[in-house]
Amino acid sequence: MAPRSLAGMVATPGCIAFLWAYAAIHLAHERGLDPAAAAAISPIPLFSTFVLALAAAVTASVAAALVHRVTGRRVGATPRLLAYSIGFFGAVMVLFP
Repeated sequence: MAPRSLAGMVATPGCIAFLWAYAAIHLAHERGLDPAAAAAISPIPLFSTFVLALAAAVTASVAAALVHRVTGRRVGATPRLLAYSIGFFGAVMVLFP
């Protein structure tokens, strides 16, 4: 597999995880239900939300790389799931500013 293909295969699940985690934490903050980890990271919600979503993205990318290394298979349906994730993230940011 080409290095660029491998990088894309590993980055896509990370991007998906980042978008979903950021949207979920943002919705929790809007409802007044800030996660304890967010409060422990920083009193600034934007920064702590970013850090937590980044942690989810790194975890998903590492998991995708491990799955590929162990089984030799790619994570399926990622382009479609990425498109849905972008739409959901955009809707959350527009409807809950």
